[in-house]
Amino acid sequence: MEYNVRVRIAGSAAFVVAIIGLSAIVSTVVAGRAYENRGRQTASRDQEVTVRGSARQRVVADLATWSITLRAQGESLPAAFSSIETAAERVRNFLAESGFGDQNLQLSPIDTATHFERDEKGNTTRKVSGYTLTRVFSVSTPDVRRVTRASGEVTRLLKEGLEVASASPQYLISGLSDVRVSMMGDAAKDARSRAEEIAGKSGCSLGEVRRVSAGPFQVTVPNSTEVSGGGSYDTTTVEKDVSVTVSVSFGIRS
Repeated sequence: MEYNVRVRIAGSAAFVVAIIGLSAIVSTVVAGRAYENRGRQTASRDQEVTVRGSARQRVVADLATWSITLRAQGESLPAAFSSIETAAERVRNFLAESGFGDQNLQLSPIDTATHFERDEKGNTTRKVSGYTLTRVFSVSTPDVRRVTRASGEVTRLLKEGLEVASASPQYLISGLSDVRVSMMGDAAKDARSRAEEIAGKSGCSLGEVRRVSAGPFQVTVPNSTEVSGGGSYDTTTVEKDVSVTVSVSFGIRS
């Protein structure tokens, strides 16, 4: 009787040991596969491609600003004031003849500079020798071509003896922020197209977007290759090239 009990106990122990051993093997296999899967997932997460897309567009300025500085001199303040009033009226007429209405013009206050005589040693005295008065006519209009024509004809005033200085017109894009958003979208599409080509030729498929960064906005003269790290905005030409680059990182799947 004791012998049978011992045999049964020994058999049960062997069975338990076998079960434990089998469980250990199964656990090792499961753990190995889980580790392998985690490794594949980690490798998949680490796989990505970063490409740069770009967009360029020719844009025509729709706002022009221009200024004419007028000066007049006189030995007395009333004489100088009379001179600048006469000259200012002529400038107004010139601008009206060029097609600019009052809604397009702004006239600055008169700036007064007082000049003093010097003595025989070159030192400034307190005796007034004359005055110089200055006013600035500022023009703003969406008719950019009209500004271009008028700025080229301002020499007529010089021939009439008026002391005027014409600044170079500035040509601006009023809806530049909308252009920027649209072009960033185009640049992002270009980046995806490039990434899909790279992934396809590598035998992979493109995954999710992971990072996006936009480069500085460039507004340059037509066909220019110059860029600035902080962006640029040319105001000298009516037609401009607007460009932007976007860097996009995509996940890729084998």
